[in-house]
Order: sequence, then C-alpha cells, then structure tokens
Amino acid sequence: MKSFTNTKTGQTYKLLQESSDTNGALLEMEVTYAPLSLIPPDHFHPKQTEKFRILSGEMTFRIEKNERIVKAGEEFMITPNTVHTMWNHSKDKAVVNWSIIPALQSERFFETMTAL
Repeated sequence: MKSFTNTKTGQTYKLLQESSDTNGALLEMEVTYAPLSLIPPDHFHPKQTEKFRILSGEMTFRIEKNERIVKAGEEFMITPNTVHTMWNHSKDKAVVNWSIIPALQSERFFETMTAL
C-alpha cells in the first residue's frame, strides 16, 4: 500500500485501491487532514464523481457556494461539473475515505502535488 504526505498542507494519503488495481475504475484513498487545514481553491471535475465517508473528525465542504459540515459516520458524494472544495475546520485531525470514479490520472496528480 502506497502512502505519502503533503508537508505544506499536512495531508497524508494512503492509497487503498489504485487505478492499476481497478483497471482505472476508481482510486480509493484514506486521507488524514491536519487540524485547521488550509482551504484549497474551488474546483470541479468534468468526468469524475467523488465519494467521501468521514471516518473520524469532521470536514467542511463548500458546494456551489453552500457550506456543509460532514461528521464522522456520514457519507457525501460530489457529481461531475460541481464546483467544490473541502477542508478540516476543527482543532482535531479528520480521516476521510475518499473514492474518485473513474481514477483517470488522479494518483499522479496527488503524488506530484505532494512532491512539489
């Protein structure tokens, strides 16, 4: 199982199912967010759906300018072309199970971003 940490944001990624494991169908990760993480820019994915399950802590999601707090045990999905961002607003770490469907080049993106 591959894992890496973004030292700028404090996020740690554990790849549970890589693109090569699923024939490109999905990338599944367990991502740990540091307390009071930075808010990344709003963005969207033209061809990908993202599924999130909060394993511990809580996260803030901004979807099309509406903010929502998602807590441990809750699940959330973002469909293609939906503008969004997410961050850990709390003083405790948050752990998220995150799937990206289809995987496309997502692994390469996260590995490159953490290396920069």
